[in-house]
Amino acid sequence: MENKNKKQPPLKELILSDEFKNILKNILNKGKSKIASKILEFEGKDSSITYITKINNSDDGVSFVQSGRLLRLDNLGEDYDAWTMRGRVDTTIGRLIRRLFGTKFNQESVERFVNKYKAIIRMQNSFKNFDIVQGDDIKYWYLQSRYEARRGVLGGSCMQYQECQNYFGIYTKNPEHVRLCILKNDKGDKIKGRAIVWKLTQPDMVFMDRIYTIEDADVNLFKEFAKQNGWVIKKRQTYRDDILLYPDGKEEETPKLIVELNNNNFNRYPYMDTMRIFYRNKKILSNKVLSTKKYGGRYITLNDTGGYYNEYNDDDYEDVFVTDWRGNEINENDAVWCEYDDVYCLSTEATRVRKGENGRGKFFIPNSPFLKFSEYSLSYYHKDDVIYSKHLKDWIYKKYAVKVYYDIDKNKWEWSHKLTNHHQIGKINDDYYIIDLLYRDQIEDKNGNITLGDYHFKDEDFLKLPIEPEDDDYFSDVPDGLELDK
Repeated sequence: MENKNKKQPPLKELILSDEFKNILKNILNKGKSKIASKILEFEGKDSSITYITKINNSDDGVSFVQSGRLLRLDNLGEDYDAWTMRGRVDTTIGRLIRRLFGTKFNQESVERFVNKYKAIIRMQNSFKNFDIVQGDDIKYWYLQSRYEARRGVLGGSCMQYQECQNYFGIYTKNPEHVRLCILKNDKGDKIKGRAIVWKLTQPDMVFMDRIYTIEDADVNLFKEFAKQNGWVIKKRQTYRDDILLYPDGKEEETPKLIVELNNNNFNRYPYMDTMRIFYRNKKILSNKVLSTKKYGGRYITLNDTGGYYNEYNDDDYEDVFVTDWRGNEINENDAVWCEYDDVYCLSTEATRVRKGENGRGKFFIPNSPFLKFSEYSLSYYHKDDVIYSKHLKDWIYKKYAVKVYYDIDKNKWEWSHKLTNHHQIGKINDDYYIIDLLYRDQIEDKNGNITLGDYHFKDEDFLKLPIEPEDDDYFSDVPDGLELDK
């Protein structure tokens, strides 16, 4: 029999922190959730717990205050800050649902909600590595030495090189309209992705341009970050005009986008993916050729990877298309000729080799059979300019390749880089040997300081035997008389 005299718990108005409410709203933005809706509806009603918020550094932790505790403090006339006071109760989001609603929702529904809640928290935690920079910081983060790795779309960017650092004036001198969104690594010293962010004049909105990342998965992170900030993005991350995607999910065939810049006096320009039409005298940058009557007919196009531009009147501009290595038709202004691959390629996709004899200054298609990447020097080379080292497990530039011997009679050897650290190889006369065969002089000066001198062979019988790696197929089968290119 129900006890009609059962004591009711003390009640106060349910209050949710803004941070907690935003998580619930984000869950609803991604789809239906009865639990999220009910919690938001419950706010302001009488409850045995109140002042609910998330716990930092936890993907499912929440805390609250017992209403009865606050009522006692109210009766005593004591001041308190309910968000920071001692005596707050820590729990999980799943237990909180049971506390608020009992068995109204079955276990499966609660688990689905908890998973959505955790996903939002993890997404927000990942946002902590985003930063928005402007001015000279833009060119700082464009430089390839600031990249966590040189791969993916970011690693293939045509604007990553040192010689491009003088091209960015149109970005760095217009901070009111141009910024750079960057995704840093956990240390904060390198970036994993970037995207130019425009404050447009027409339409009045913020537009995130093409996203460049090392990992494809991080593109979605940029999209979510843009959505959280109310920015418009390109639906597909290409160099072309594309469908725009709004934070509310609406799509629009690319409209006319205009930025009115403050500064326009530049001689060199970066390659631009979208905002490439520049009416320099009018300080107008756009994605499309504009009305001659309003803006004048002369403009330049900013789609040259060398920092230059093409000048046009709108009555003499005509797109020319070529077929790229995939068989797609691309604008000739966006293309480079890849001599060894004998085909066109988008300049934003092509790899330009900066070192070596055969490939220096040449462009190559992605994954070209003529390309080899050296982790040792963090550079691409034409395949004829490198040789594979089993010792380093890497391709090395032939100019710096040396034989490293694994026995004093020089019967066993393998290629290595002559600048390899001394803890791996050493040199006697004109020959290099694996360090296990050698010892090195240590010279002490009058102040007791030690300097390292020449290498010598260890005076032991085992030196007559080669130092054998575990891999039986380790040593090179290249003929001993091979002469490397000088």
